Amino acid sequence: MEKINFISYDKENINHYEGFLKLFSDYFDEICSANPEDNIPKHIIPKIINAIGEEIQKYKEWLYLCYKGTHLIGFSIAQIDTPDNPMCKKAGWGF
Repeated sequence: MEKINFISYDKENINHYEGFLKLFSDYFDEICSANPEDNIPKHIIPKIINAIGEEIQKYKEWLYLCYKGTHLIGFSIAQIDTPDNPMCKKAGWGF
C-alpha cells in the first residue's frame, strides 16, 4: 500500500499552485453539478486561490496538498477563527 503524504501548500511553488487550481476547479464542478448556476466562474478561481494563499500567512489557516506517491489526489483546508479574520464565526473555534 502506498503511503499518503500531506504537504504544506506553498503559494510560491508553481506545481502546488497549478495542482491546487485543478483540484479546486474540479471540486466546484462536482459540488455544483446539481445546481450549475451556483458554480463559480472559472476565471474567479485563481483569485480565490491567491486569496487563500494570502490568508494562510495572515490568519491561523492551513492548506495541505495530499499526495499518493507523486500523484496529487486531494487537499485539506483548516482554520482557527480569530477576531481579525473576516471569516470568523466564533473566535477560538475552527474547522
